[in-house]
Amino acid sequence: MELSGNSGMDEIEPKPITDGCVEMFIGYHNTLGTCYTNNGNPLRIRSAVFGSHELRNSVKGLAHESEPMTFKIASIHFKPDGFYGIFKIPTFEIYNSFVETSDLLGNDIKKLQSQLDGANDINERKDYLDKYFSNLLMNSQKHYGFTANFEIINIIKHHKGIIKMLQLANETKVSESTIQRNFKMALGLSPNEYCKIIGFKNLFDFVN
Repeated sequence: MELSGNSGMDEIEPKPITDGCVEMFIGYHNTLGTCYTNNGNPLRIRSAVFGSHELRNSVKGLAHESEPMTFKIASIHFKPDGFYGIFKIPTFEIYNSFVETSDLLGNDIKKLQSQLDGANDINERKDYLDKYFSNLLMNSQKHYGFTANFEIINIIKHHKGIIKMLQLANETKVSESTIQRNFKMALGLSPNEYCKIIGFKNLFDFVN
């Protein structure tokens, strides 16, 4: 995203509708961000990772500030099982919350930001990000069988979020308790919460 602010405007606060996935924001060209914790405390950083969140939760996301009033942000939107597949961190640990990207990537985040700063255009920035995260994924050794074939997510999306746990268990031949445990590990929320999010998103898309 590359946006220009109005006169006298010093921040932009995007309010995305969650789809149950993890998202990473990286500011470049001196774009800073203010992340707001659930209790309203601000934290000034250049990049952050946001976990999935409930529809009713008031996670605000990033408010971007820079001089001049131009806001430049790269967003990495992980697939439902993508964040866990790369970092092997239970996604429920950042559910309804966020972490600083440096806590995950260490000094690599500075290298990424430098590449984004020096890139000639958006496609070149995309190539840098694709290469970096593809390498992380290939070097990830731990196997997680549940995400190898993320059948449950596809079933929920197929039914547009209108499906019961018993039907999920019957269609996948997996016990309800196993579904609950593995689903929360990979996505950070329960299957029922994910069904609500998918149902709302489908309604929102239909209205649009």
